[in-house]
Amino acid sequence: MSSALVFFGVCASLSAIAAKPATLAFHARSLTLSLERHQDAARISIASLVAVSLSGGIVAMIIAATGATTSERWKYALAWASAYLLIQGLYLLEIATITRLSLYATYGRARMIYAVCSLLTTSAAAAFWRADISLVIASMTSLAVACAYIEFSTHSGTLVQAYRARVESQWAKRYIRESAPVGISSAISDASAQGLSLALPFMGSVAGFWAASLRVIDGMGTVGQQVLAPTYEMELAKELRAGGHRSNLLIARQLAAGLTLGALLVPLFVASLLIGGLMPWNSQPLLVVCVAVMGVTTLSMSVAIKAPIMLGQERFFFWWSTTRLACVAGSFLFWREVDLAFALAITSSTWALLFAIGAAMGARKLTRSSPTNAYPTEIERLEQWPVADMGHEPLQTEDVRD
Repeated sequence: MSSALVFFGVCASLSAIAAKPATLAFHARSLTLSLERHQDAARISIASLVAVSLSGGIVAMIIAATGATTSERWKYALAWASAYLLIQGLYLLEIATITRLSLYATYGRARMIYAVCSLLTTSAAAAFWRADISLVIASMTSLAVACAYIEFSTHSGTLVQAYRARVESQWAKRYIRESAPVGISSAISDASAQGLSLALPFMGSVAGFWAASLRVIDGMGTVGQQVLAPTYEMELAKELRAGGHRSNLLIARQLAAGLTLGALLVPLFVASLLIGGLMPWNSQPLLVVCVAVMGVTTLSMSVAIKAPIMLGQERFFFWWSTTRLACVAGSFLFWREVDLAFALAITSSTWALLFAIGAAMGARKLTRSSPTNAYPTEIERLEQWPVADMGHEPLQTEDVRD
């Protein structure tokens, strides 16, 4: 079963890094669009996702045909990663759509269905089918079931939204031009987060401590991003579509929720290390403090992770992601073992603080703006290409300002 875990880990990691650029950052950019433009963006993002997935599959077939790798195990890894990307990308699109429509109950049920299906399919794969691809197929099945539930239970899923769209080519080109860099920035951010786990082989005597710490922090981060964040994102998205006057207050609430989650992390962090016998307090007390601070600061941004994109801070998010990745990569060049752990913990904490400061400043700037300048790029689009000219039906929802 260990080979299946490794194979799944490779496919899932490749897919996780590629999913957001492949969907043109739809997970965050779509939340502040009007309903008509959301439908247009859904169609464009699905087309982009399919194109990227097919491209990966074609490259995989070329690799297999030319014999670029002699390992039967890895010959089709890229093909399965591409297939996984297609399903995972669609799942991201579906989650973004129900978040945009403020369907929190549907979101909760979809997450529950995914969790239950994942437990059942993974258990079945472990018990009855031990092939390398077993866990990949198990996870793809769970994601597909969750997507189907969203589509058929709401009749407003991403595929339905895309079917209703009538995309104007000039708007589509502009959307792709503006969204592609945001997707790349998201991929860079995800890659730098993956770097913390990739450091494990270089940690030496503190590898066990580092691995246990990351598991606790990542687990609490999942709670922040997948359980707490959607409620705040729905409220912030609605506020931004209405002008953004209260955005600074909403961002402060998101950061406060993340800090509260981080405060809850500390006793869990200490207890898990003590129980596992991995607490290096006697030999490295300062490292324990640094990693604990890293956990608190990292969780502080977990609830507000989409805020810079939603606030229109694409340039800030790009430079934040790029410099963070550069510092993480640079740490691998200069340090090893305990020194590397210190470097990564300090880098993560510093960039988490910079993230919070940048999000707060962006929200404050937006709050001070006049209503007509609150979200200029979207207003400019709608002025240049009115909805009526697109053939859309008049919109009757109360939360659309444009």
